[in-house]
Amino acid sequence: MPALELMGYTIQAGAFRNAENAVRLTEVLKDKGLDATYFVAPDKLFKVRFGNFPTKEKARQRAQSLKESGVIEEY
Repeated sequence: MPALELMGYTIQAGAFRNAENAVRLTEVLKDKGLDATYFVAPDKLFKVRFGNFPTKEKARQRAQSLKESGVIEEY
């Protein structure tokens, strides 16, 4: 069985108390070509994240680029 790849850095595009909001943002991001997913964090918020970047700086650069192009509002 091949080893699983370790997860690097991701971009968090939203955190919601309501699951439907997380689902909606996940679908919007997927429609824009991003491999987004949501999950329930220990703080009980539904968090939407995407990406797998080797460094924090690469994730930040990509997030800033997506923000500047209007794909995401914040990260």
